[in-house]
Amino acid sequence: DVFIKTIHTPISDNTYKVFPNPIKNDLLYVKANDSKLVSSYQISNLIGQTFLSGTVSNRPIDVSILTSGSYLLVLSHGNSKVLKKIIK
Repeated sequence: DVFIKTIHTPISDNTYKVFPNPIKNDLLYVKANDSKLVSSYQISNLIGQTFLSGTVSNRPIDVSILTSGSYLLVLSHGNSKVLKKIIK
């Protein structure tokens, strides 16, 4: 027998500020409330195709390759994730 246990520690939705939404001028800003927090991001469409990924920094994310529509932004830190819907 195999027993698998997953430990999930959610990040509060207040951990990140994502703006502007809808996106203007092809730039999306993601700010962590804790400047020492090292986080990664992934932007995908609603069926799961990933278009952009990287590390959250002080620089905005250039989303010029995205066409108009709705996307999912996943912000990860360790075993925790925050999912936000963004519109371009």
